[in-house]
Amino acid sequence: MQKYEKLKELIKEMESAVVAFSGGLDSSLLLKVAQDVLGDRVLAVTALSPTYPAWEAEEARRVAKEIGARHRTIHSCELDLPGFRDNPPERCYYCKKELFTQLRTIADKEGLASVLVGATVSDLSDYRPGHKAAQELGVRSPLLEAEMTKDDVRQLARQLNLSVWDKPAVACLASRFPYGERITEEKLKRVSDAELLLKQLGVRQYRVRSHQDIARIETDIESFDRVVKNREKIVEHFKAAGYQFVAMDLEGYRTGSMNATLPELSIPNGGQQACSETFPLSEEALFQDERFPPMERIPPKPKAEKIEDVDLNDLSGWKPLEVPQGEYVVYVDGCSKGNPGEAAYAFVAFAHGGVEVLRGGDALGKKTNNQAEYEGLIASLEICLKMGLLNILVVSDSELLVKQIQGLYRVKNPDLRTLWGQAKSLAHRFEKFDIRFTPRKGNAAADKLANEALRIGLKSRRGR
Repeated sequence: MQKYEKLKELIKEMESAVVAFSGGLDSSLLLKVAQDVLGDRVLAVTALSPTYPAWEAEEARRVAKEIGARHRTIHSCELDLPGFRDNPPERCYYCKKELFTQLRTIADKEGLASVLVGATVSDLSDYRPGHKAAQELGVRSPLLEAEMTKDDVRQLARQLNLSVWDKPAVACLASRFPYGERITEEKLKRVSDAELLLKQLGVRQYRVRSHQDIARIETDIESFDRVVKNREKIVEHFKAAGYQFVAMDLEGYRTGSMNATLPELSIPNGGQQACSETFPLSEEALFQDERFPPMERIPPKPKAEKIEDVDLNDLSGWKPLEVPQGEYVVYVDGCSKGNPGEAAYAFVAFAHGGVEVLRGGDALGKKTNNQAEYEGLIASLEICLKMGLLNILVVSDSELLVKQIQGLYRVKNPDLRTLWGQAKSLAHRFEKFDIRFTPRKGNAAADKLANEALRIGLKSRRGR
């Protein structure tokens, strides 16, 4: 397999490495190949925490022994991080940054050159802000760099006689909760106990999605009959674990289903994270390797077809305001060609550390510039409330809008008065709300997105 040869060559050039090892299929294959190529210059490290089921930890130890690799366990403390336990959309970023920082420290102490993680091309089809943490700390993804998909990994693992070649996908237990619901050790244990029963019943692929006192069971379609057959046992066990209601999801298992709670959004991963369908990952962001100059590998990008495709990395000299953990800065803007004329709005939000967590925008038809500004503010507030982002600073380059919301200017225009009322009503629902004026250059990201939303909208209309 050509990709296998490329993978071995990439790892050989690294000379030595720490592998972030969960015991899942991807990290197991990565460890196997790294061990074959580098021998004792590889160290597998597994992070133990309440988000990681105990039986998976045992599996990781077994597989590391099977491969013959040096293996170490550490304890990660993501529940101590407000940015994680509050469960915002960028939760995974904080978790991975904590983990990769520990792995980088271990690598430095052991004299190992690289830190490796088992991301694949197929991981680009889901929302994974942890990619930004990997970028920031120089963590490499050899499977991804070798252009290997999940199917490639499974096929190669089978050829190499890895016992986990057909193992179902595994994910952090924190992924079982809707964004915005605070994560506690007690809740994680409740999910873990529920999933352990499904495992013991022989269900192959499962997730117990936790919605307060409701457990929503996702399984592979082939396991439906098994779940129904054991209905009474499952209900009794789940209620003993603390759930009041037990439901079965008729759509069956699907990866990242909680991301469906983020409708009509682009959530650009940590550095364009994970998704070919919904949240596309920028290759330029991931493949930062001096051996492969970007211009040789990536053709010039065509103009964006969707608001989430718009690249904000070229905003020279602009960066979002820094906010404390648990708070967000939301940039909003509107534009109108003619005032009134064809109009659009856009917004983009950032968390602590400059992590982009959401963006949105749309064409509005014929509106004034002030109306478009208000439409952008209202849309951003609605989405933030839906996602549980309740401590926000809004930044706009419309002095009129800002001072009207602050109560410093009267709202005389009847059309704006209605929009103002909607915005004020939404603003009162936040735990912390503030709004600030900035000159246009300070609102560069939202300004660019608003103009792109207008261009995309007009192009779509012409194509009908």
